[in-house]
Amino acid sequence: MVHNIFKSYPKYKWFLALVDLLVLNTAFFLSVYLISFFKGTEFEAYARYITPVPEWKLFALYSLGVVLYYQYANLYKIQNIVNQGRHYFLLFKTSIFLIVGYILLQFLLKDIQISSRLFYLVLFLVMNILLFLIRIPLVDVLKGNVRLSDRVVVIGSGAIARKLVDLFDKNIRFKNVVGYVDDNGNTESFNGLDYLGSIEDIEAVRKEHKVDYFILAIDNLSRSRFFEIFGRFQDSNIPIHVNSQYLQVLYDHLEIDYYDELGLVRFASHDDNRFLHYTKRLFDIAFALVAIFLFSPLFLVIGMAVLLTSKGPIIYKQVRIGKDGKPFYFYKFRSMYVNSDKDPLRSQKVADFIKGDYSPETGSTKVVNKSNITPVGAIIRKFSLDELPQLVNVLLGNMSLVGPRPCVPGEWKIYEDWQKLRLKSIPGCTGIWQVSGRSKVDFEDSVLMDIYYNQNFTPWVDLKLILRTIPVMVLGKGGE
Repeated sequence: MVHNIFKSYPKYKWFLALVDLLVLNTAFFLSVYLISFFKGTEFEAYARYITPVPEWKLFALYSLGVVLYYQYANLYKIQNIVNQGRHYFLLFKTSIFLIVGYILLQFLLKDIQISSRLFYLVLFLVMNILLFLIRIPLVDVLKGNVRLSDRVVVIGSGAIARKLVDLFDKNIRFKNVVGYVDDNGNTESFNGLDYLGSIEDIEAVRKEHKVDYFILAIDNLSRSRFFEIFGRFQDSNIPIHVNSQYLQVLYDHLEIDYYDELGLVRFASHDDNRFLHYTKRLFDIAFALVAIFLFSPLFLVIGMAVLLTSKGPIIYKQVRIGKDGKPFYFYKFRSMYVNSDKDPLRSQKVADFIKGDYSPETGSTKVVNKSNITPVGAIIRKFSLDELPQLVNVLLGNMSLVGPRPCVPGEWKIYEDWQKLRLKSIPGCTGIWQVSGRSKVDFEDSVLMDIYYNQNFTPWVDLKLILRTIPVMVLGKGGE
């Protein structure tokens, strides 16, 4: 389990995170010592009066949160740490937020003793000095460290592949490229890399060369061939980083790694990471219980409004396809007139949408006939309030708070094989494409977003997506 967590991210990121923890805690102790020295107070005697919670323990816990915040602030992103000017700027900016956060934390814990403005100033200065003196030079050291570099194989031998390899060798590194595979008939070496086989040989190549992941970088790859290769890696659970024109939506909406101007999107399965799945499930249950309690008055108001303004049940129950193609009952507040879901025209529109045909005049990907929506339904759909009963699905375990969108059986039947990969995880109430303007995202792009989420989710990612969902609901963006 622990091994799977560590394999989820490059080795250099874990090493930097460990160094950050050590530097932050060293900065705290050094700041306390400096204050006590100038005040003429012994360090140990000074520390004994920190009650009721020893402040060094508090800061040690806080520093774990700081490292998570560094991840959020992109201080482990390759394009930021190799650019010294940007690296300095981000460290300084985040240090301001972290000191403010620590002051607020101390305000909540009123009995903490070290709360002088001088201490905060000294801590801020010492923390920045140590980070600048240790973290930034360390990046240059890590670049050439083979043991902390990922062993990778490039798929392709064209211009994009050659440029990436050149960047790894000369500028960015952090990767030990052991060779390349390709199907174009080229078996000659380039940039010192040997030909290791064809794409059909990826599993054997991975075992023989102890490859951490592959990098797909083939020029002018056809759509069908791209998704054929992409689907093969997903089915085999082999980690892959991808540069492709077909992933443009991910470049536009996500924070990915960039090597010069070339973006690489990371796909690495979490299927066997039980720790992440257990954590996600516990978070789902706790959040759903609290949300149902807090929104129970709203449940009653919406329920009465639906009941009194149109004939039919309050709750709309529909069969949806969940994880691995298994059906389940999906709950929503009814927002349409009874039997509207049996409209054959709507079924045809859904099929057209999946094939890529949607409203070019408006840019909307919605396939709902608005004449079928009730007056109350129009309001609750705009603010996504019709989806509140899905919290019950979350408690039942057939949905998660965040995840890919469940589809209806008719849609599932016409999915291409690679598109079915979106439901290798438990479906969710919200997700990446929902907070990216869901009425403006076409089907293929929404599938790519879901697959990306499935292989990159963490509790931190889930929390960010939930927080991003709130303004979408409040402002009624994309929910029409």
